[in-house]
Amino acid sequence: MDKHKAILVEENGKQLKYKLHDNIRPITAEKESAAAVDESEESIPVLTGLHKSKKGLQKKRQGKFNYFKPILFALGSAVIIGSLLGISMLRLFVDVEAEMTAPTVNNNAATAVQDNEAATAVSLLNPEPLHAFVLQAGIFSEKGNAEEWAGEYAEKGVPTMIWERDQQYFLIAGAADTKEGAKAIADGLQKGGNVEIYVKEWSTAAGEVNVTATEQDWLAKFKNLWEASLVSWSEQNSISMEGWEGLLAESPEQSDGLSPLTTAITEAGEQVTQIHLLQWMYYYEQLSH
Repeated sequence: MDKHKAILVEENGKQLKYKLHDNIRPITAEKESAAAVDESEESIPVLTGLHKSKKGLQKKRQGKFNYFKPILFALGSAVIIGSLLGISMLRLFVDVEAEMTAPTVNNNAATAVQDNEAATAVSLLNPEPLHAFVLQAGIFSEKGNAEEWAGEYAEKGVPTMIWERDQQYFLIAGAADTKEGAKAIADGLQKGGNVEIYVKEWSTAAGEVNVTATEQDWLAKFKNLWEASLVSWSEQNSISMEGWEGLLAESPEQSDGLSPLTTAITEAGEQVTQIHLLQWMYYYEQLSH
């Protein structure tokens, strides 16, 4: 072969002419390596930069989420458990408070009902008798005759009251807490006019009356105040109305049985005398008759 003869060589699809004396060398290792890389790159799918970036962000986000996931789970669990425990404790306290309060309310209501029932319950009472020494001006079988003599005594300046008992009418001109006090009053009246007065021990008749607890308590106060007023009249010839006004203020409401007595006290006005005490004593006796 002629060493100067030209030959054709193809390199990357291009035809090149070389002579034999030229330093013809095959594709260098460097080009082969590049070709190998080209072939490798053609055979291996290449991912675009955008797709690769999204995947990287997703991995990064997933990594952060995975990092905080246990913390968020723990916080959420704590909130839920705390809420449930709070609701349970609230219900427990409410139930306990209701149990502690309900009996008190029920007991108070029951006590109020019992007190009301006790106050309105009717029982049979034997009123304690009232005692006095009275000035008797006469005894009559007919009320008309007693009223006639009462008028005559009034003209002489001696007030009286008529006490009906056992179908008889007693004309009484006064009272005192002791026999001696009654005699002193009788002597004073007889000296002042032509009247005959007899001192006689007098008590309210025994009997029974249906009363409530409130009425019974009021009657006990009435008895004590009446006795004190009788002593005051005997010693001082005067009676204070202040105590009686206070007793009227405490009188039971809608008490038909006590109505005649309370009405008589109200009608006495401010000037209370021994005759008023005799009238109240009479109405006290009539409660049980």
